[in-house]
Amino acid sequence: MTNIMKPRTNWQAAIILSIVALCAIFTASPDSLYAAAPKKEGAMANPLSVEITGVVVPVSNGRRLVNYAFMNITVYAADDRSANLIRANSFLIKDSIVRATSRAPILQDRSNPRFDVMAFARQLHPIVQSSIPGIRVTRIEVVNPEMMR
Repeated sequence: MTNIMKPRTNWQAAIILSIVALCAIFTASPDSLYAAAPKKEGAMANPLSVEITGVVVPVSNGRRLVNYAFMNITVYAADDRSANLIRANSFLIKDSIVRATSRAPILQDRSNPRFDVMAFARQLHPIVQSSIPGIRVTRIEVVNPEMMR
């Protein structure tokens, strides 16, 4: 009794190889499938956050201008529509911040060269909220504030 195997044709071999490849893909861990995708950091990690760079705010001592503060501001929107409006009209937000802080600049404290960043962010919230009609802002974060000198 002889056992002679019939040779497989090319299309049968291709089907077997594709089934084996699909099994290998489905049994791989989900983490290894997405390992090649780069991780986003900073403001871009959250699609509802918008970074506004190069904001310049005056610093005064009483009624006299004594310095300027340079900073970046991250605005967190409540929804996608608001985030897109903020991205498209960030120049309006920057303009409204400059106008509002020109009327009421940051007060300089001689004992502390830094200013209260959290209080300033709370002060900016209604300014940013009212700069573009229809946006909803959840919070504002002041990033890297630095004085001119």
